[in-house]
Amino acid sequence: MPVMTGVEAVGLIIKDNPDAKIIMISALNQKQMVFEALKNGAKHYILKPIDPENVLSTVNSVIQNIKAEEEF
Repeated sequence: MPVMTGVEAVGLIIKDNPDAKIIMISALNQKQMVFEALKNGAKHYILKPIDPENVLSTVNSVIQNIKAEEEF
């Protein structure tokens, strides 16, 4: 991303919309980047190359967590 990193974007999105459900997608398997994205508010992450079944599973997991949070 030319203006900011994905991790920085997560922080700005969450600042403007704390209820945003963000799933990071990255080509890099860097533990520190993943940790920072989650710390900034991402709900999950997916590493490239993208496996469609993994994407669906991850999205469903985030949706299920949203539903569980709403029940409380």
